[in-house]
Amino acid sequence: MKLLERQAVSGLKISLEIKSFYLFSKIFLDEISRVIEDFFGQCRNLSLDSHDQLSKKIKQYVHKMGLNPLSERALFLIEDLKTRVSDYRDYQIAHHKNRRTIQGIAWTKNKKHSSYLSPSFLYPSGAELYQPSESPVDLFRLIIEYVDAILKYLAHNFLKCRHLN
Repeated sequence: MKLLERQAVSGLKISLEIKSFYLFSKIFLDEISRVIEDFFGQCRNLSLDSHDQLSKKIKQYVHKMGLNPLSERALFLIEDLKTRVSDYRDYQIAHHKNRRTIQGIAWTKNKKHSSYLSPSFLYPSGAELYQPSESPVDLFRLIIEYVDAILKYLAHNFLKCRHLN
């Protein structure tokens, strides 16, 4: 019984750690969007107050602000992280309302200490999709690559910084 109790507590802790990773990663991505807007300035009807808005408006913002275009990789990472972090956090963690969902924990085969959420359903219907989370380790690597791409972009457009004009 003690082993089962420890296993349940460990599973709950891991689940909360993964959910917290998604929450704080989404907040961090939103902050990066605000940094871009603060660095170059606001543009009428093109607020970059969130990562979601950034993913929808970045090309228009860059054009209207007269900035050099982002690299294809940076554009890909913006959209990819929106889907993999922001959307997953919004639709599978924060606003998931299916009461028949059972949230399990799984581990990757090849990576030590890499776990993810693995949901299943009681009495599943054919329309329900099992959408597991991703390993925070893998997502963290992408976020670091994204931060690097954005820092290079800011440096490449440094002379267009609103604080210099």
